[in-house]
Amino acid sequence: MTSPHQPLLNLALHQRTALVTVETARAALGIDADSVLARIDAGLLRWSWDVSASASPSPSTPSTLREIRLWARELIAPELCADLDPAHAIRLVIGLDRDRLRAVEVAQLLLISRPTIMRLVAAGELQGPRMGHAQLVQRPSLAAFLARRLISQPLVPA
Repeated sequence: MTSPHQPLLNLALHQRTALVTVETARAALGIDADSVLARIDAGLLRWSWDVSASASPSPSTPSTLREIRLWARELIAPELCADLDPAHAIRLVIGLDRDRLRAVEVAQLLLISRPTIMRLVAAGELQGPRMGHAQLVQRPSLAAFLARRLISQPLVPA
């Protein structure tokens, strides 16, 4: 909550920015990082993903190291995101309508480094061919990765 002496600032992001870090979310919301994480864990910020290369493969056993990314659209206009199903939201987050994305594009989207992309490929989290020195990521692989890493995703019985 802001005081009357502390006006809200308009957060301008580049139009291609889909995901933001916890630090950006805390600046946008005017709360500390622990409060952002508490909102995520409580399901109050529904569209958030753990993009860590060391994330646990199972939501029931979370990793101790999380690299959280939140959908900027939910911070800016939550009413536009409230009724979306995960598959539709993920399509909107990925944006580009191509079968393959370059690793650098995926790194920019997820706000992670190219070496992290390579670790995710090596771990089988992302798939795609190498074209010379360039790593490509198949769109379905990226969508599946985001579906697995959606934090608010309910647990599905085995």
